[in-house]
Amino acid sequence: GIQHQVRENAMDLQDWMSDFKKWEEDIKKRDTGLLKGDLNPTRGKPVPAVRKKGFAEMIPSGVKGPKTYQDYNQWDKFVHKNLDQMLTDFDETDRQEQEEKHRLKLAEERKAIEAKEEAVRQAGLRAEALKEAGNELLRQGDAEGAARKYEESIGAMPHNPIAHANKAQALLKLAQPEEAAAACSAALDQDPRYVKALLRRATALLALPDPQRAAAEQDLRRALLLEPHNKQAKSQLAA
Repeated sequence: GIQHQVRENAMDLQDWMSDFKKWEEDIKKRDTGLLKGDLNPTRGKPVPAVRKKGFAEMIPSGVKGPKTYQDYNQWDKFVHKNLDQMLTDFDETDRQEQEEKHRLKLAEERKAIEAKEEAVRQAGLRAEALKEAGNELLRQGDAEGAARKYEESIGAMPHNPIAHANKAQALLKLAQPEEAAAACSAALDQDPRYVKALLRRATALLALPDPQRAAAEQDLRRALLLEPHNKQAKSQLAA
C-alpha cells in the first residue's frame, strides 16, 4: 500500500544521501584543481539518480531536490526535519482510508439486512392477507377456493403453522384425508404444541380408507396433555 511504498522510498533516500555524501567529498577534493572560471564542478560526474519511482512523491510541491553539493546542506536539513512527519502523515492517511472502507462496508451490510427485513415483512403481510381470504372463502362454503388461498399463503410464508392447519381443514371438507394429514404434519413441524393441528390430524387419520386409530389416539392424548379440558379430544377418544 501507500505506507509500504513510502517506507521503501525512505530507505532509497537514505542510500541516495550516503552516495551523495561520498560524491560531495570527492568533489571537494577535486575543487582545488578546477580551472579558473569553470563554474560547473559536476562536469563529468553525474549526480546519483533516484533509484526507484515514487521518490518524487515524497517531495512536497514547491520544494526542489539538491542539484549541486552547495545545495546539499539545505536539502539534508529539510529531509531530517520533515521525513518522520511525512511518514506519520502517510500513516494517518492510511488509517483514515481503512476506517472509511470499514464504515462503507458496514453501511452496505446494514442496508442489505434492512432490505431483507423489509422483504420478510412484505411477505408476511401478503401471507396474512391470503390466509384471511381463505378463511372468508371457507366460511362461505368454498373449501376448494379456500384451499388454494391457503396454499398461496404458505408459498408467501412457508413457516406459518396456521396456514398449514387451515389448509388441512379445507382438505377435510373436500374429503381428502391423506392430504389433510400431511398438511397437519407440516403445521406440527413448525409448532409441535399446536393443538388444532393435532386434532385435525387425528380426524384425518380416522377418515383414511384404512383408519390409523393408534396414531390418531396418540395425537388426541397429546392434545389432552396440552389442553386437559379439550372436549373434542375427549369425545373422539371415547368414541
